[in-house]
Amino acid sequence: MALFVALGGASYAAIKIPKNSVGSAQIKNNAVTSTKVKDRSLLAKDFKAGQIPAGAKGDAGAKGDAGAKGETGATGPAGPTASANASNNINPNTSLTPGGVNFTVLDTTTPDAGSGTMTIATRSRVVADASVSLFKGTGASAAAADVDCQIQAASLSGTVSIGQIARTTLTATVAGGAVYAEASLSGAISLDPGEYGFRVLCQQNNGTNSAATPTYDKGDLTVIATGI
Repeated sequence: MALFVALGGASYAAIKIPKNSVGSAQIKNNAVTSTKVKDRSLLAKDFKAGQIPAGAKGDAGAKGDAGAKGETGATGPAGPTASANASNNINPNTSLTPGGVNFTVLDTTTPDAGSGTMTIATRSRVVADASVSLFKGTGASAAAADVDCQIQAASLSGTVSIGQIARTTLTATVAGGAVYAEASLSGAISLDPGEYGFRVLCQQNNGTNSAATPTYDKGDLTVIATGI
């Protein structure tokens, strides 16, 4: 019996496959099915794009920290402007008599001599310039005389001075002659919205004899307001 099997029966041989010898070339198409894949053994990168459906949208992340402060922007254009002016004189040959009395020699609100009041819509910087011509003729007193002039802004809220007082000295006169002098004034101030008139006031600072009193001849006043 043993001999019969050995000579005529089926023969068996053990086959051993070398390690790493089976590759894609040895695997038939569609040979690897779901039942042959270990559950949860594949990764997302093992699938083509779009084969795995997208998951639900996640919750919003925490708010990030505030960024650094940006650089200062360019300076904007200047605000609206306004202007006013006055020229010549209110009363020809206005005498600046002694006694510390202020005489208004220029006024933007004077008819036929001034442009009127100035309306300032926003808080503005106001710049004013004026020139005043003075003269003094001969008289019983030939003493020199000082004249103080100043620019003012007037509104319903009150009056404010613009710039410093400008002092002009007219030297002593001689018989049959006259002395002339020019006063220059300027100043700047910030004013709140409102309606303003502007004027120049002058007064004789010394002297007692009206015959030697200085006289206002003519002048000009220009005021410009620029929005801050």
